[in-house]
Amino acid sequence: MEEAGKIQNWKTLFTSNALSVGEGYWKRGRVADLKVEEDGYSGAVTGDKRYEVRIRKNADGQLQMHCTCPQANGGGRCRHMAAVCYAIEAEKATPKRKEESEMVVLNPGAFPSGEEKRGQGANRAKDSYSYFDVSSLRQSLDLTPQLEKKGLNHCKRREIVLEDIQFGYSNYEDGLLGEVEGRGIWKEKVFPIHMVFSNERVLNVECYCPDCRNYYYGWYDRKKNCSWTAGLFCLVEDYLNFYRPGDA
Repeated sequence: MEEAGKIQNWKTLFTSNALSVGEGYWKRGRVADLKVEEDGYSGAVTGDKRYEVRIRKNADGQLQMHCTCPQANGGGRCRHMAAVCYAIEAEKATPKRKEESEMVVLNPGAFPSGEEKRGQGANRAKDSYSYFDVSSLRQSLDLTPQLEKKGLNHCKRREIVLEDIQFGYSNYEDGLLGEVEGRGIWKEKVFPIHMVFSNERVLNVECYCPDCRNYYYGWYDRKKNCSWTAGLFCLVEDYLNFYRPGDA
C-alpha cells in the first residue's frame, strides 16, 4: 500500500467495545477493497450487509470518518470504522507484528439448525459446564420474564437464526470473548443482531429490529432490551452448553 497521510492515535476515538469488535472483523478478513486515495483511505466491511467506510484528514490534521451503517449515520464512531483503521495499520506494520496480532479462533462454526430443538444442548452439559457462566450472562442482559418468553417463542417459530459464533482474544478484554452474528425475521423483513460477551457478562448488543433500530450507540447507551435479543441469547445459551467452548 502506498503512503497516504499516516493516521495516528486513532484508537482514542473509539470505545473499547468498538475496538474489540472492529479488531475481530479485521482479523477474520471482513475488510475489503482497502484503497489509498488522495486525501485518505476508503474500504468496506462485509457481512450480512456491506458498509462503506471513508477516512480523511481535514485541514487541521483531524481525522474525519464516515460509514454507511446506521450507527455512523447518528454520528457515532462505529466498529466498521475501527476495522478499517486496523486494516490500514496492518498494511504499514512489519510481518512480525502481524503474526503477533493474529486472533485465536476456537470454533468458527455456527450453531446447527433444524436438527436439535431448543433446550436439548443445555440439557447435555448444564451440570458440568464452567468457562462461560450462562447464568451471569443472562443476568447481565437484565431481561424480564415476558421478554424471555417472547424470545423463546421467536426461536420456536424460527424467526431468529444464529448465523455465526466465534471465539477469540482481544487486547481490550481479559479472557476469551464470544462474538455472535444473528438474524431476525419479522413480517418478511430481515435484520441483523450482533452480540459480544465475555465469560461473565454481555459486553455489547446491537439489534436492528423495529423496536431497537433507533438505538445504535453501544451497550451502555441502550435504552432497553428486546425479545429478539432474548431469543438470540436462547440460541447462544444452547450453543455454549452443547459445545462448551473454553473448557479444558
